[in-house]
Amino acid sequence: MGRWKHFSTCLVRYLLRLRAVSVRPAGSQELVTPKSVTISRKADHWFISFKIDSAAINTEKSVDVVGVDLGIKSLATLSTGEVFEAAKSYRKLEAKLSRLQYLNRHKTKFSSNWKRASLKIAKLHSMQSQH
Repeated sequence: MGRWKHFSTCLVRYLLRLRAVSVRPAGSQELVTPKSVTISRKADHWFISFKIDSAAINTEKSVDVVGVDLGIKSLATLSTGEVFEAAKSYRKLEAKLSRLQYLNRHKTKFSSNWKRASLKIAKLHSMQSQH
């Protein structure tokens, strides 16, 4: 993990030094130079985020009002009668996650087998959060 952190730090410094990065925010036609760039890695996926300055945009307010009831059996019930069911992704993946964590518990920390098993656990956690 150390070399990836070093790589991302060097890449961010290089991009900021060059000022070569231009970003087009959603709904805008102009290119903006970011104030800072963050590169991160979670569960074998790379993410990049840009911090930019932008003017505040006023939006039209709608007058439609809907009440929301958050519940246990269902995620939410609207006052219009529409019901949103909960995903229950943890329940679906609980047994597999438990098994992977049990097997990883007996491995030597920071060995290649431990790192591989930890990556599987991280992927399962990210899959669980996406559903």
